[in-house]
Amino acid sequence: MNYIFPHQNEKTKSSNHIKIAPKRRQTPNAARRGYVARLFFSMPSYANMVVVLGFIAIATAPIPKAVPRLLRQVQIAMKADESIISFESPRPTTFLLGIFSESGEKGALRRKRIRRAFQMANDPRFCSLEEYMDQSEESPNEKVCQVSYTFIIGGGGDHRPLDHDDNEPLVVDTNYDGATEYDGDYTYLNIQETEDGFGKSSSWLKYAASITEEYRIDYVSKVDLNTDLSPQLLIQFINSELPIAPFNRYTYGGYGQLSYAFDAVYGTGAFYFMSSDLAYYIGHVLSGMDRLRLSSGIGKEDEIMGSFIHVNSNPIKFMDLSNIQLWDHSKMKKVVVLNASKNFMPWKSICPL
Repeated sequence: MNYIFPHQNEKTKSSNHIKIAPKRRQTPNAARRGYVARLFFSMPSYANMVVVLGFIAIATAPIPKAVPRLLRQVQIAMKADESIISFESPRPTTFLLGIFSESGEKGALRRKRIRRAFQMANDPRFCSLEEYMDQSEESPNEKVCQVSYTFIIGGGGDHRPLDHDDNEPLVVDTNYDGATEYDGDYTYLNIQETEDGFGKSSSWLKYAASITEEYRIDYVSKVDLNTDLSPQLLIQFINSELPIAPFNRYTYGGYGQLSYAFDAVYGTGAFYFMSSDLAYYIGHVLSGMDRLRLSSGIGKEDEIMGSFIHVNSNPIKFMDLSNIQLWDHSKMKKVVVLNASKNFMPWKSICPL
């Protein structure tokens, strides 16, 4: 076909005719080769080719068997972390207060004062251990009580050891002299009554650990007789900071102080708590001889209990409550002031005299 450009003169078109051949259609293979050639020659350097070929090699290479297994483990770990972080508890965290007391008028007056504080709180989430057990047995999924308490008294008499480590019952119904109380909020341990030493604490944890699984108790605590707890602040701390079992394993908390006897932090005796698995470890895994051996050279009850916990081979999660005022203790400030110089430097080893 002949084409005439507009600027040409029609009279002289015979000498200025330009013939244009019709455009030929490319086959698919030719088009593909042209695209590859343009891609190749448009590369600024061979480095780009190396990168492209590397991606192609990775995409087409067989995946090692260990990779899917590793990815599954990472996925499981991420799901576990999600369940812990955004865990919606199916039930509230339960907490057992073991308030150490003694027989006699002094102990009775202190118990009366502590009972009145719980009554004034007017919170059904607080109750005695006996009432908590009744609720758990009658309607375990509908119980209201969350924090139970009991007064701990050594009721075994002078013929019993200071630390329970035999086949005799852990608790008795009455005191060694037959006296008893009818408030339903006491526990008579089958040991000698004593204000010093660790035997009362370890025997209490031994008994508490024996009921934690049956009654779904997540944490066990020891409270000094002169300690005044705030029910409102305690329940707030429990609900916001303490997960239920088994997500609370190896948890230990209290007013933290450093021990140079075993190079770790322990909770002072005014108030400390631990997860039920640690209570079981102290009371049932460690024998009486183990506890006696570990306590050698350590004078204070709370520091001894800390040594029992830290001898566990698992890492301990310690929750330092020194900046959280959940309780008031009549002797706490004096103890902190007197021991202030001992908390930071091992003066005994530096200046033995």
